[in-house]
Amino acid sequence: QDFEEVEEFKPIPAGKYDVQIDKVESKNTNDGNGKYLALTLRVIAPTHVGRLLFTNILTKHHNPNAMYMSFQKLVAILKASKNNQIVMDISEKPLNDGKSEITEIRIFKADELLGTKVNCSVVIKDNIYNGETKQKNEVGFFSSKLLGEYGITAPSVGFSGFSSPPPMSTDKPKSLVVNELNPPFMDDDIPTSF
Repeated sequence: QDFEEVEEFKPIPAGKYDVQIDKVESKNTNDGNGKYLALTLRVIAPTHVGRLLFTNILTKHHNPNAMYMSFQKLVAILKASKNNQIVMDISEKPLNDGKSEITEIRIFKADELLGTKVNCSVVIKDNIYNGETKQKNEVGFFSSKLLGEYGITAPSVGFSGFSSPPPMSTDKPKSLVVNELNPPFMDDDIPTSF
């Protein structure tokens, strides 16, 4: 089959999807100062079954906010894996206020994540390459609870996703505030401060 006959790759609609981790690779960032896990995710429900999504999760980076978001994602994935052979170890830098920042996350036996089923939020972003703008999918937050556990059989209507974490709740310090019509992106037991 000629490539000209192949329909242009189009992103899947924004929403929440159950995915399975099909590939995990540890890579260095382009500047050589950081590291990340490159994940290939295959959609398993509720729609667009078989489509692939790609995401990177930082494991070493100079930006503490990016590292914290990566930590949240990895906690949800590890919780979903239900595999006690996978170990996550973090390095922290103490701050003057008594708190600390995550500087590095080490995952031991990361290949054991293969086959893990997890829920993720997917948004559509514009991607500019060689002066041309195309839309692409971007994976947002993860949850260890699959859509079927909420009785959901289709992506949430009107979902626009988040480009940053949802705002922190003032009355529930260990959870993230999310649109009440949608299941949470993050699990309630993920710490929000150290």
